[in-house]
Amino acid sequence: MGSLVLPGASIGIIGGGQLGKMLSIAAQSLGYKVTIWSEEEDCPACRVTTSAVIGKYTDKKKLLQFIELVDIATVETEHIPLDTLQEVEKSIPLYPNSNIIGTAQNRKKEKLWLKNKEFPVAPFQLITSIDDVIEFKQKHNEDIVVKTITGGYDGKGQLLITGNVLKEIEIEQIKKWLSSGNDLIAEVWLPIKAELSVIAARNKNGFIPFPVVENQHRHHILHRTIAPARLEKEVTSEAIKLTEQVMEQMDYRGLLCVEFFYDKNGHLYINELAPRPHNSGHHTLEATITSQFEQTIRAICGLPLGDTRLITPCVMTNLLGDLWHDHFKIENILKEPSTKLHLYGKKEARLKRKMGHYTTLADTLDEALAIAEKIYLSLTD
Repeated sequence: MGSLVLPGASIGIIGGGQLGKMLSIAAQSLGYKVTIWSEEEDCPACRVTTSAVIGKYTDKKKLLQFIELVDIATVETEHIPLDTLQEVEKSIPLYPNSNIIGTAQNRKKEKLWLKNKEFPVAPFQLITSIDDVIEFKQKHNEDIVVKTITGGYDGKGQLLITGNVLKEIEIEQIKKWLSSGNDLIAEVWLPIKAELSVIAARNKNGFIPFPVVENQHRHHILHRTIAPARLEKEVTSEAIKLTEQVMEQMDYRGLLCVEFFYDKNGHLYINELAPRPHNSGHHTLEATITSQFEQTIRAICGLPLGDTRLITPCVMTNLLGDLWHDHFKIENILKEPSTKLHLYGKKEARLKRKMGHYTTLADTLDEALAIAEKIYLSLTD
């Protein structure tokens, strides 16, 4: 699984968003130097590091510059050109490796890998025409969702089809995707009781998961994470077991988030893999002994993994750019002493763009939920 990389070495992070920012802070706290490679100047991560490479991920000169500056690399997003990741890997260790990231960035590869390894996934089919969609819909007689194979996140590149007959607007969208050269996949829309995720780290020192969390979405974007998940121990134990098996099969080194659907029939299905820190793990900055960001650095550098016990129940709530439309009421968050605010430092607040989050800590989960909801309602008044 590779050698030990000790503090004092330079870690390269590909991607300059909020995950890169929080990874950088964690790495520097452990004594590492950090270089960010971002396509965007004045990115959130660039503000907390002294070394940055700014330029396209396809730029060979920037690639060489990045490789010269770092001893080991990781990513804060899986949406990095695979060719670039493979070139990085030729010169320095990259964790997770390019094969794993390449699988996670492509829904076709990801679903086929999971299916071939006999992990539970929702029924799916690759789509090359409108006829394929109609056939899949008729075969399952259920609501379905059509997704682009690459580039989709936070609800982007997804189309939910609920009627028995495709609407003209749905046909047009699918045709638009296909004509643009996008490969598509269709999945059965499961009757979901809960969405949950398992974040875990693995290296030569072992496998350590964080407590399973419950996720609530609005308009396909994560709205709230509840820790711990309000599910039976048998369900959460099974989710952790499946996550460990995925990481073993991949010979994984680093941090992985596995997103699950738990349906109304009591079955768990793997939805997606994220080979990096995840939005549903932001609460770990305050609520667990070791954060997901510190654990990532420990895992990729071959260090002993940290304790992930939950110190207190909590609720993490995302702050989208919609809340900046008139006036962002920051004081409504800060006046709650049990709540911690994180703003990412993005230059422009856009609709549905993640601008920050807050985590509400309390003695009980019910109390944390009540306070978190009260705050959110006050922001939207």
